[in-house]
Amino acid sequence: MSPLVGRRRWAAPKGVAVLGLVGVLVGAGCQPVDEFDGLAVPEQGGAPGQEDPLGAPEAGLPGSLSEAVTRADTEAARWQASARLAEAVVQVDEDGRLVEGRLTYLAPHADRLLAVEVTQEGLRQERPTLATLDLAPIPPEAVEAVPPLPEGAREPAELVAAAAEAFAACDVDGTPSAVLYATGAPLGWNPQEEAWTVPLRWTATVTTATGGGAVLDPVTATATDCVPPAE
Repeated sequence: MSPLVGRRRWAAPKGVAVLGLVGVLVGAGCQPVDEFDGLAVPEQGGAPGQEDPLGAPEAGLPGSLSEAVTRADTEAARWQASARLAEAVVQVDEDGRLVEGRLTYLAPHADRLLAVEVTQEGLRQERPTLATLDLAPIPPEAVEAVPPLPEGAREPAELVAAAAEAFAACDVDGTPSAVLYATGAPLGWNPQEEAWTVPLRWTATVTTATGGGAVLDPVTATATDCVPPAE
């Protein structure tokens, strides 16, 4: 019997816990910009006199999550040397293969986030201000507390396959359409208390187009919670 049978469903804030920052960014009306087609937002924090050794982004979809992270990390390094990956949402096809991805980074004291989209055409990015998202800058020690994506994090297809049993236990219908890898940052930062209000740990949420799904450990692929469909 699945450990999720009979378990109380996890009540997630609508549009946040399931979609993470993607839902917040879309709700704020953020639009992607082509990194190499003129950014309206100035660079923050590049080293003075440092030349750009990284070149243009590689075209074509990455073959794995780790490759997607590597490509996005390169873009994040151009933005801030201390940028930290906080969330990655991967859209998948019916076989669980990556169709496109969006990786979100934060940096100490930065007044904006970096969201890198990984598509067939290459990389695109947007830099929404934290004020637009009703968030506050995060100090260095709090950014450092955000854990890196763990070694051995499962690929989307593996998590989609592992979620099948959890979907049955959670009474979730539909075909998986996305995998959200998330840490709880930056939405869990409370500037008044100067503390994280949620445990910072990586989870992987496999969802359907209706928003229902299951939360898994990204390394073991063990299901830990259910996500009800959006109302």
